[in-house]
Amino acid sequence: LFNWTNQSQRLFNFVAALTGLRLSEINALRKENIFPTFIDLKDQYLRGELRPLKTKESRKIPICPELYKLLSDRIAQSTDGYVFYDVGATKASDSLRKILYANMPERKEERGYCFHSWRHFYNTYLLSNNVNPIKVAAVLGHSTGVGSVQERYTNFTEADYKEIYEMQQKLFDELKYW
Repeated sequence: LFNWTNQSQRLFNFVAALTGLRLSEINALRKENIFPTFIDLKDQYLRGELRPLKTKESRKIPICPELYKLLSDRIAQSTDGYVFYDVGATKASDSLRKILYANMPERKEERGYCFHSWRHFYNTYLLSNNVNPIKVAAVLGHSTGVGSVQERYTNFTEADYKEIYEMQQKLFDELKYW
């Protein structure tokens, strides 16, 4: 699936598959958001400007070392501090549809495949690997859902996300990005 000719669009989609980030959230990623073990997500890039996140609450997204390296390499090439300075929402979304249709022609007519499907994919992947649903909701930034009281009053540290790091590493290897 990750046999893209455009490496920027490929990585943009790969980040979505490994983090469940929304299209607008990936568009907003800048140098100051990227850390060795997490993305400090504070805003989204929507309709040509930085805006608050959909839930209005920032969150930390665990990332494995290999993903950090890929993002760091991108930042080093950036002229404006944005990680994906040369991609943009339309290109990332259109490139995904093109790849899906090329690799799954029998499903071309099915509705529902879109960039947001990466969030569904990541959510399903984590839950099917027995990651605590409250942690999944916290990472994905769901404003409602599993045990809203627990979500509101639970504050996870990096160490609490051990199984998410492990699942992300496993997924990184399974998707055969290289």
